[in-house]
Amino acid sequence: MAMLEPNDASGIRFLTDEETDALLAAPDGSTWIGRRDRTLLQVAVHTGLRASEIVGLCREDAHLDTDPHLCCHGPEGAYRAIPLTPETVAALSTWLAEGNDTELIFCTRSGGALNPAAVERLIAGHAATAARANPALRITDVSSHTLRHTAARSLLHNGAAPSVVPFLLGYETA
Repeated sequence: MAMLEPNDASGIRFLTDEETDALLAAPDGSTWIGRRDRTLLQVAVHTGLRASEIVGLCREDAHLDTDPHLCCHGPEGAYRAIPLTPETVAALSTWLAEGNDTELIFCTRSGGALNPAAVERLIAGHAATAARANPALRITDVSSHTLRHTAARSLLHNGAAPSVVPFLLGYETA
């Protein structure tokens, strides 16, 4: 299978490994919001979850021990379990150990629910910051959908069967 290039003729846009690294490094890890955002970006890049799915994740959806995965209910209630990389398990474990008074994994500082538009704004803001380290990001509108494509590319690059990728991203159900 030929590897897609960013901004290729197919119109599919994803981040390169270098762009992804710059994006994940952009949030300020010395602040609560920066740590939340870094973990949220890590989850988005490595799972391909939609912004609406990310904001709905609860602590009980994170299974970080044996067979680490996130449980997710996508559009129309379709259920799926998304496997997690060791890096994502480590990020989520650290984030969840920090604790908050809500069942939501990702919430506002006051414990309220984030909404998908807020996720899109934080992705765009951190992409703008990351563009200072990686100028290629200056010409890219980075959104949750871009991160979904990045996750798909990573899955394919790491040997996932092309028939499995749409299921993992919630495009198809079993």
